[in-house]
Amino acid sequence: MSLRRSISLTAAAQVPTLIFGFLSGVWITRLLGEEGRGGYSLLQADVIFLSVLLCINLNSGLVYYLARDKENKAEVVGVAASALLLVAVLLSGVTAYAWFIGIPSNPLLPYPLNNFFFVSYLCFTIISTLSLSFFGGIFAGLRQFNVVNRMAIITAVLNFCVYGGLFLFLNRGTTEEKLMSVLLGAMAVLFILILIWLVHYIRYVRLVPIVFKRGSILKRMFGFSLISYLALVLNQLNYRLDFWFLQDYKGVRELGLYAVGVGVAQILFQVIEPLAQVLQPHLINRDDMDML
Repeated sequence: MSLRRSISLTAAAQVPTLIFGFLSGVWITRLLGEEGRGGYSLLQADVIFLSVLLCINLNSGLVYYLARDKENKAEVVGVAASALLLVAVLLSGVTAYAWFIGIPSNPLLPYPLNNFFFVSYLCFTIISTLSLSFFGGIFAGLRQFNVVNRMAIITAVLNFCVYGGLFLFLNRGTTEEKLMSVLLGAMAVLFILILIWLVHYIRYVRLVPIVFKRGSILKRMFGFSLISYLALVLNQLNYRLDFWFLQDYKGVRELGLYAVGVGVAQILFQVIEPLAQVLQPHLINRDDMDML
């Protein structure tokens, strides 16, 4: 698929994605109210920051090396899959620790979110987010943007249906009960999306990853990923500090109102997404003039 066509189709896929994503946010806000929306936003900020912290920016290395025709793609996928498995083991240990011993109160899970359910949600969502990024990076690196765009639309529609259903049929109970319902719905959506990505992987990619691969590809991928890792972590920390400060000084109700405004403003960031997503894997194998 040509560069121009890839950008055009990706841009077109953004329209339903943004519409359904915005409506999903409306469902969540109407269901949870200001306080529940604040707790939900705090957890989402935790998930995003911790996912960036644990992924070691490996997704960028995955895209880069898969887009290079001379690389062994099974080894490239295997390095990323090995890192994902190690993170999964680590988070499983955290979940087990929370079950048997308990997690003390901390800024990431302040009261009333500090219990086993929310710790489990956090760990499950982080590994699911990294898994979705893993699959997305593979298809982006292989320049199969038709699958990436299809999954973006499926994700938006699935979120809209699940959160809309919760709003219509489960709009009763306390704020914490509603929040737990939304989080369970989010976990179900993530699980379904991973299964759909897996089906696409088996159908279109069919690579058997060489897990725990040693050698030059491991060093090169980690070296490439770590170049911008610190900047990425600091950038994400800067993006999330307002949520944590606002929750600490003003409470989750004010955070909920603030999160709605931020969510609407972030729609504007999606304008450049087609260029950012498509350009890199298309240009990696071109000569200097083509890249320019």
